[in-house]
Amino acid sequence: MKKFFLFLGLVLWSIQASAQETNDVIYLNNGNIVKGEIVASGDSTVQIRTANGDLHTFDRVTIRKIDQGQELETWPKAPKSRYKDLSDQSKGFWAGVDLMFGANVEHEFGISGSMPLDLQVTFGYRFSEFLQVGAGAGFRHYFNNKQARAYVNSEGKYEDYGWAFPVYGQLRGLFISGQSRTTVPFWQMSVGHTFNDGFMLSPALGLRFGSTERNHFTLGLHYTAQWTWLRTNLEGGPSREFGPMHLLQLRLGYQF
Repeated sequence: MKKFFLFLGLVLWSIQASAQETNDVIYLNNGNIVKGEIVASGDSTVQIRTANGDLHTFDRVTIRKIDQGQELETWPKAPKSRYKDLSDQSKGFWAGVDLMFGANVEHEFGISGSMPLDLQVTFGYRFSEFLQVGAGAGFRHYFNNKQARAYVNSEGKYEDYGWAFPVYGQLRGLFISGQSRTTVPFWQMSVGHTFNDGFMLSPALGLRFGSTERNHFTLGLHYTAQWTWLRTNLEGGPSREFGPMHLLQLRLGYQF
């Protein structure tokens, strides 16, 4: 009889211990929850073992909240028609705003010194985190414009008209997956036409910062080959030729 009560006590103790071990709750961005025992918690992933012994691993970017050590009510899964986890979508429309500032490094006639400031807005579609396509337009102002561009007015004299208006198509993407990383390197290529200048080709490299797929800052370095009318000398009357001007710009952007 004593053995029976001892066995019963061990069973009850085991049940109570199991209940205590499955007190941890992970709330996911998609509306689901997972109960169990958290066995590992890192900077990028969390592992939880459920009551049936299954081990699940979740990226932190997919987790909304974690509660441990208390009784919690189970939240039902959110209806798909009313909930979209944009941070976990690898496809869809995107938009970005970029501010760039730099200098005219040199053009083929050896004249430099102009400093372009760009504001660009881009809209597009994301096929995956490694490939996005888009199109955009912007405003550019050349400070110290007369040192490089040869904008000649109707009277045949140099005019310090520093405004230009780029329109372009664009490709951009990540070099490595950003699913569980807050900082990842990206690439970008823009091709288009700048009104008051000419053809434009602009590759870029940089870093993307942010904890989600859809909202983050970007910091990059742009090289732009901008074809335009260039001054061939800084003395005497107007003298110009059409050719490439080389721009190097630092870029701060936001994409959502």
